[in-house]
Amino acid sequence: MALQRPPLLLLCFHLLAALHTTSYAALSSHLPQAMDCSTSGNYTSTSAYAANLNKFLASLPEKTIFKNGGFINDTVGEGTGTVYGLAMCSADYSRSDCGDCLAAAASSNANGLPNRCPGSTTVLAWFDPCLVRYSDTNFFGTAQTGEIYTLNGPRAIWEPLQYRNDVVRNLNESIAAAVASSQRFAASSTDPYTLVQCTWDLPPDQCKQCLDVLTANASKDWTSMAVDGKRRSYSCSVRYGNTSFVVVPFGGAPTPQSVDQATTSANQSSSAAGKGSLTAGVVGSVVGLILLACACLIWYRRNGTAGNERKFFRLHKTQTDTQTLAHPNAHKFTYQQLVGATRDFADTRRLGQGAFGVVYKGAVMVQDKEVDVAIKTALVVSDEARAAFKNEVEIMSPLNHSNIIRLVGSCDEEDNLLLVYELVEDRNLQARLYGRGARVDAELTGVRARGSSLDLDWRKRYNILLGITWGLEYLHAKCAKCVLHRDIKPGNVMLDRDSNAKLCDFGLVTQLTHAITSRSTNNIIGTQVYMDPAYRNTGKITKESDVYSFGVLLLEVVCGEEPVLIDGAGKNSLIEKVRECEKRNAILDAADQQLRGEFDEEIKAALSIGLCCVETRRGDRPTIQIVLGRLLSLTGKLASNNRHPNAVCDEV
Repeated sequence: MALQRPPLLLLCFHLLAALHTTSYAALSSHLPQAMDCSTSGNYTSTSAYAANLNKFLASLPEKTIFKNGGFINDTVGEGTGTVYGLAMCSADYSRSDCGDCLAAAASSNANGLPNRCPGSTTVLAWFDPCLVRYSDTNFFGTAQTGEIYTLNGPRAIWEPLQYRNDVVRNLNESIAAAVASSQRFAASSTDPYTLVQCTWDLPPDQCKQCLDVLTANASKDWTSMAVDGKRRSYSCSVRYGNTSFVVVPFGGAPTPQSVDQATTSANQSSSAAGKGSLTAGVVGSVVGLILLACACLIWYRRNGTAGNERKFFRLHKTQTDTQTLAHPNAHKFTYQQLVGATRDFADTRRLGQGAFGVVYKGAVMVQDKEVDVAIKTALVVSDEARAAFKNEVEIMSPLNHSNIIRLVGSCDEEDNLLLVYELVEDRNLQARLYGRGARVDAELTGVRARGSSLDLDWRKRYNILLGITWGLEYLHAKCAKCVLHRDIKPGNVMLDRDSNAKLCDFGLVTQLTHAITSRSTNNIIGTQVYMDPAYRNTGKITKESDVYSFGVLLLEVVCGEEPVLIDGAGKNSLIEKVRECEKRNAILDAADQQLRGEFDEEIKAALSIGLCCVETRRGDRPTIQIVLGRLLSLTGKLASNNRHPNAVCDEV
């Protein structure tokens, strides 16, 4: 009977899910989600550091799990050979899985960290069931807040704002509980379910800062927030979802239980049972499940209908489609579709004009949903324009970040080149700083514009700068290849109605592999006053060039003053002004005076960061990841507020 098929098919789904869980638990210990190996200060196999590292790793599973219940921070040796080591079990994995993970990380085979990072004195590695860190410098008690791992499920499609608020509420409650706990761990018992944990060495304020950053990352773009997700730094992690998941509380003899406190029958196996029986059990279970799953699939192929078959594969694509849902490929539109979307490119739909061409507002259908878009048309169609068009489409199509304008699609028909981007309803940062009609072309006139927008208080400006930095950090470090914007300036930063920043205008975008640090060009293009002098003089494109441009933008946002090039000298007026104030120990004099008051210390620190970014020598500039960390620290403990900016630059 047809009605009897779904239960058997459902059984197949459960068996396949069990197969995935069992096999993954056996293999995940060997697959790092994120890993960072130092490239300087390396050790040799005969050094004291190597001997102490071997001692630390040899006792890792025993000390972490059986003596401490899931965490250890240990110091082995003394002097220059000292090893500072730390390990922690993931609270959503059994201690047995954690033990396998730690054993694999500590092993001397190819999966072990000493072989994954040969000679590296500092190693940080997140595997799914465990975290392992070691270094020749003491890192205990200091949080690393930079996000290094993200896992998102399908997007929330029902009341996304309400769901986002519920997730944030429960995460914040869990964070408060974790900070108050000596084990820096907490989980919620209501939907949406949450789990947060920090390494136990962190003081409460450092733990909270770390978890707050990950929570902010997870919730900042509520319009496309995932139903469930996990985010990690090397010091903390957060997880949330609308269905319960297994949590193993920390302690001497932890018993697994689900987040909603339902009793589970998962029992911990004793370590005395030995690795052999565990491996045999896993292999036997996997083989049996494979055979049974295959039988289910064969039965289904013979008896299932075509409609049900599509549903079956859709269910199994839910996880693998995550990347498609999160990073949709750009659509190919016909020219006639875009003619209709803009009402034949009517003047009433015209938004403005840039270097590429005229921009129109339109509405297009994407996945059966009407979406408002900005459609850029090419003024001139040449071989050079086609090459630039192809470059922008290829680089921008896979990118998906809340602080990067999203390429919805494109059209390339005969002499029609059109780019379709998401529409951001509010103005760009330049218009917000100086007023929509008050923009002075400073490069042509030499007249500097002063800030006139009273609605941009310090908090809004700080969040704008933070959003731009998040976007740049994604481009420089999180993409498969390093993406260089090459024209960062206020006019290329769109602001939505909530003043969230989105980098736009990627007409000059360039890619580098992460192993190649520069690329040469004879075509020096960009906006001169924001352009890295080293790039202008040598033609070498680097990440440091984007950092320089961001530094100029940062100073402009904080000072509320548009920079110009000083005649003859090629110097930047705004950089020179801030440096002169800094030399007089009066750096606040350079800031927009309407910002002065409550946040003076944060403003001083921000100006110092800006000066670091515009250092003359590229090697003296921080990476965008370091800039992000410094900006995030402004709302935390400002222990370095009164230090000389050069000291800050030396630190970064």
